[in-house]
Amino acid sequence: MKNQAIVIVVHFVDNDWNIVQRLIRIDICAKPVNGDQLAQVLNECLSLEYGVREDSLIAAIRYGASVNQAALNRIQFTFPKTFNVVCFSHTLDNVGNHFVIPNLTGFGNLWIHLFSQSHKVGLMWKELTGSKPKSYSETCGGPDGKCTNSFWNNLVMYNDL
Repeated sequence: MKNQAIVIVVHFVDNDWNIVQRLIRIDICAKPVNGDQLAQVLNECLSLEYGVREDSLIAAIRYGASVNQAALNRIQFTFPKTFNVVCFSHTLDNVGNHFVIPNLTGFGNLWIHLFSQSHKVGLMWKELTGSKPKSYSETCGGPDGKCTNSFWNNLVMYNDL
């Protein structure tokens, strides 16, 4: 299993009305965290380390995983005015992952697996697209041998083909 990360980025308006974005915390986790653990990290970071007042946090944008929902449900006791927003780009990606396009997926997997190792094909690809082709391990290699890229990343790759 790959390591996971807890990343906290804040957006706020400063005294001069400038929109500011700051990465205030990144933790690499050796194992997955549950909603209570994530809520504890969020509360410690926002309340204790940065002194965010309960009425100051107006929105939280999150990836749609259930653990993130559970954590935001918990921190709403500390930050009751927080509006819970699911990230739109992740939502679109999840929708795209449910499209079944077997011929396109099969072709893409075969192309990557068969031709990405060829030096000649790599040079032709680079000449046409301006970048080297991704290797099979960079684009596929999930536990079941299927591509683990997101739908939209695969669509961009197929468009390049």
